[in-house]
Amino acid sequence: MVALIRPSHKTRALHIQLSGTILVTLAIGLGLLIVIAGAQMSDMSYTAFAHEQQNLALIVASTLGQPAERPANGMLQIDQQQALAQVTQHNAFLSIFNRDGSRLAATLNAPLPPANAPELSGALRGHRVNQTRNGHLYIAVPIVHDSSLVIGAVWLDASLETVEASLRERWLILFGAAFSTLAIAALTAWYLAGRIVRPLSALSAAAQQMADGQLDTRVAETSSVTELAALGSVFNHMAAQIENTVARQREFVANASHELRAPLSAIRLRAEMLAGGALDAEEAGRYAGEIDLEATQLGQLVSELLQLARAEDETFRPPAELIAPAEVIADCLRAARPGTTRKHQQLQVSIAPNLPDVRIAPGDLRSMVGNLLDNATKYTPEGGCITVNAYRDAQCKQWFIEVRDTGIGIPPEDLTRVTERFFRVDRAHTRQIPGTGLGLALVLALARRYGGRLDIQSSGILGEGTFARLQLSAA
Repeated sequence: MVALIRPSHKTRALHIQLSGTILVTLAIGLGLLIVIAGAQMSDMSYTAFAHEQQNLALIVASTLGQPAERPANGMLQIDQQQALAQVTQHNAFLSIFNRDGSRLAATLNAPLPPANAPELSGALRGHRVNQTRNGHLYIAVPIVHDSSLVIGAVWLDASLETVEASLRERWLILFGAAFSTLAIAALTAWYLAGRIVRPLSALSAAAQQMADGQLDTRVAETSSVTELAALGSVFNHMAAQIENTVARQREFVANASHELRAPLSAIRLRAEMLAGGALDAEEAGRYAGEIDLEATQLGQLVSELLQLARAEDETFRPPAELIAPAEVIADCLRAARPGTTRKHQQLQVSIAPNLPDVRIAPGDLRSMVGNLLDNATKYTPEGGCITVNAYRDAQCKQWFIEVRDTGIGIPPEDLTRVTERFFRVDRAHTRQIPGTGLGLALVLALARRYGGRLDIQSSGILGEGTFARLQLSAA
């Protein structure tokens, strides 16, 4: 039964680190944004306030600079009450000065400018001047008659307290909005970090359990993050492959042990009989021959196991030398002829003359062709026919070796298993045929080693036999 691993609760440290990283990054970015926005807000507020107060002073100055007649001696002559009525309409301390610096009118409680106030001196010389000091904005503009004669000045004293109070409120609003944004960002970061950490924690726990031997461990593929869901799927696929591989290895060891135990037991039993000395010469000779036969089969089994292990070695590199495959196939056919002759089988051969030279170890090619021929010979009854064809495709990219026989065939339900290690078709008339069940597994492993494939077809009907095609690359 497959054990599903769900995210554990022991991920708080990574969860906090990831959330903290996201939050700190957002806080830094938001802080810089607040500093820049706040600086621009303050500058715009002060500029707008100064512009408003300067317009006020200009309005008053332009009103007072239009007397009916030219002022005597260039001096400003105004009615005191008229001037007070003019300036008290504005929410600021305003003072009106004559050209000689004497104050003619002022709003209630308006302070006198300090001696030699630079803004007042500049206004009396025809300049507009504004300065900020001690939390106050001072503005002075000249009163000009006929666009040229400076006859006085308007001096304005405005406290910056209202601007600063407004800015404090705005800063509080800005910080409040920033704090709220960070709070929302913290919750979002915690949530997003959890979506990332929990699947990773599940993967870590599953990997640890697999390392402890629980190969049926799987992770729940429930993550809403596409990449993590894909990672979980890949992990489960990898775990299934590992479980299958280990299961196959265990089955291989069990089968190998069984196959080795039988001949070893037979050899031991006969050796004990020989050692007892109770056998006559004829029986002793027969037992010695049987020991030799069992030892030969045992050696063949060990040899095939070693070949299979080398064929599945992932560090394999194809040889650099080219060989002519037709010569190796001819050697295999010569080796098979005694067996086919003994069973009175027909061996029909067709080898194309234009087979390409290939980079294959001669021993590997000999094992592939030899095993196919050996199976065809063993499972084809006396008087049957075995056909061997070797040819290449039109593009000379692939070449093929085909072995067809008229033997007992393979049941369709067993076709997918005949290349498994130690698998043998369970039929009454095949049980007495010697073999280890490693031949086709070795052929398939060697074919894959060189980027090829092995296809086996059979109807399972006695007499229709089996068709095996070995496809190899010509590159």
